[in-house]
Amino acid sequence: MSASQSSASLEVTDSQSVWLNAQYWVSQSHPVFAQSFLFVSAVVSSLVSVLALVLFRALGSDINRIPAGPTAILLGTVYQFSRIVPASYRFRIGPFNLSNKAFHFLLAIQVQSC
Repeated sequence: MSASQSSASLEVTDSQSVWLNAQYWVSQSHPVFAQSFLFVSAVVSSLVSVLALVLFRALGSDINRIPAGPTAILLGTVYQFSRIVPASYRFRIGPFNLSNKAFHFLLAIQVQSC
């Protein structure tokens, strides 16, 4: 190989540079987003649960327990999934138009009902 061929193959255009920088930023920032999302979901869910128990007790309701498990984290993740991930395919079962995401939503409903 000549020197001109090897240097030509290593050149990076401006559009490739922007794409590489964006990929690096996403790969570096994604874990921070996931950790902060989980932390905020857990804190907000705990505060809302305690406030709901206090409010229901003040109103004289018989509701005196909260559901166990990461309900807010699971439902928050399902909401983010529905907004960010596009549907790959769509199908119809009877009168209902569904997408491939329907199976993920059914799984989340099943986990929540246990």
